[in-house]
Amino acid sequence: MRFVRLSVKPESLDAYVKFFEEVDSKALHKIDGCLFAGLIRADSNSSDCIALTLWKSAGHAQAYEESGQYARLLDDNRPFLIDSSEWRVQLSEDLTLQYAPVESEPQVDTFEVTASTDDDAPTEDELSHMFLRTTTLNVQAGKENAFVKLYTEKIIPALKQVDGFRHAFLVESTQDPSDMLSVTVWENRQKAESYEASGRFGYLVDEVKPLLSSLFQWKFSLDSSKKDSVVTSDDLRVEGFEMLTGD
Repeated sequence: MRFVRLSVKPESLDAYVKFFEEVDSKALHKIDGCLFAGLIRADSNSSDCIALTLWKSAGHAQAYEESGQYARLLDDNRPFLIDSSEWRVQLSEDLTLQYAPVESEPQVDTFEVTASTDDDAPTEDELSHMFLRTTTLNVQAGKENAFVKLYTEKIIPALKQVDGFRHAFLVESTQDPSDMLSVTVWENRQKAESYEASGRFGYLVDEVKPLLSSLFQWKFSLDSSKKDSVVTSDDLRVEGFEMLTGD
């Protein structure tokens, strides 16, 4: 799984979604190993998007990036992206000062899927209404396999009982296996919000809590009046994304 974070020009968002459907998605599906390509955004009032791709393996995703195809696609996308605010000063051949904008590179996060539901993939029409929810998890070093087992045997079956739930993926960072991300797919935003408001999310957090980092354990042990005022790098971070397009 690969996340590419993109800052799209607000006035170009509709055109960019169309471009992604007609150019990016078609190009990606011609690349060996690409299973899915979608465009999501966190806030309906924002033009900050994430290009989400699923691959047969981390090796396929790495081969795609190293082949130069990613760089070529990114260049094709640049007219829709917000220009960098950075400028570089350099000397020209006649020794005069020149100012040139520095092309900013999108943040790219790559993950390997360690557990997932085995249901049929949603149709393209269903995807247009779906909502993605991600939870960032910092697992104790050495407890990764135990966490995957718990997620597979307890978390996924519990999620399948929730109205509106469609799919789940547990992915780990290719840089650090203890950095994990739970990705859940819902019929719509309302179903995802109802799930969290019901208290079921809190119950599932309690299930996995013993395997989370010592820093998270320390914060959780604090008096309830202090927890909200303490922020750590290992806090659970929950984000929601609406699907703009994907297949």
